[in-house]
Amino acid sequence: MPSVNGRRQLAFEAEAKAALEAYKARWDSVLSVLQGYSVQTFTLCAASRVIVGLGAESVLETSIRLHRIYGFPVIPGSALKGVARAYAKLIEGKDENDPTFAEVFGKSPPKAQAGKVIFFDAIPANSANLTLELDVMNPHYAPYYQGTAPPADYHNPVPVFFLTIGPGSAFLFAVASREEKLAAQAQKWLIRALTKMGIGAKTVAGYGLWRECQRETRSSSDKEATESASSNTGLEPDRPEMLKELPRKQEERIPAEVVDNRQRPIKVRLLVAGYADRVIPCTGARNLESFRPGTFIWVTVSQRAKDGTIRQVSLSGLWKSR
Repeated sequence: MPSVNGRRQLAFEAEAKAALEAYKARWDSVLSVLQGYSVQTFTLCAASRVIVGLGAESVLETSIRLHRIYGFPVIPGSALKGVARAYAKLIEGKDENDPTFAEVFGKSPPKAQAGKVIFFDAIPANSANLTLELDVMNPHYAPYYQGTAPPADYHNPVPVFFLTIGPGSAFLFAVASREEKLAAQAQKWLIRALTKMGIGAKTVAGYGLWRECQRETRSSSDKEATESASSNTGLEPDRPEMLKELPRKQEERIPAEVVDNRQRPIKVRLLVAGYADRVIPCTGARNLESFRPGTFIWVTVSQRAKDGTIRQVSLSGLWKSR
């Protein structure tokens, strides 16, 4: 039987998970109602420990940027815009004389100009793989740094502990602009900045780097065993398989998962490589209660952007009733 403290810990974890999922739903909703904007969203996982906001004031002795109400880690949009700008300037040699650079990030005085791209705060993609890890700085010569004594080996080390985002933690990123080409370019610069330069403190020591998230894959033997079991029992698998690419024909059905059914059109994510982290409106759902988050459905493409990417789909049927 778990202790009282154990029960409290489980309750706290459940509350934290619910708060994060609710905040993520609101984050998705904000992006979905940006009429007239091209929204680019993507997911990256921390390749090393990440610490943003280390020098800021905090109730902790050292700081990490946490959501002011819910307490989970976030990466401010201003920091993301800054690192993307730094990459474009330092690595690709762009500056305010470049028209695209100026339109994405804006210009400084005397020819001040606002940028045309919105960089949203990055938030945890889910609570399953979000981790906070304790790290330490250990200054050995505190009196020397304070200017009261020369450096010497007899000084006592003073360990300073601080929190970091643990490797493998997945975060959602988003940029938006009324001009699709600017949103796409901002996304490219931001991804390259995060994967090649890193963000936050201690990047010279290897902190702050990101990578593409690795999807769980099954071996061929596991897949064959699952298919064999399904054929023997006459049951369908628990969920549709992720498609490697979109069907070639416009009218072909695509598997999708409902993520938001609070209003019409409902929001879904397509189970297709490259679309799993995008939220797309789906028309045709009448009884919203029948399309709760996590429900698998079939959809067809009803609207595409100029570059061919899917902007809207239509309900074709429930997955189990194929």
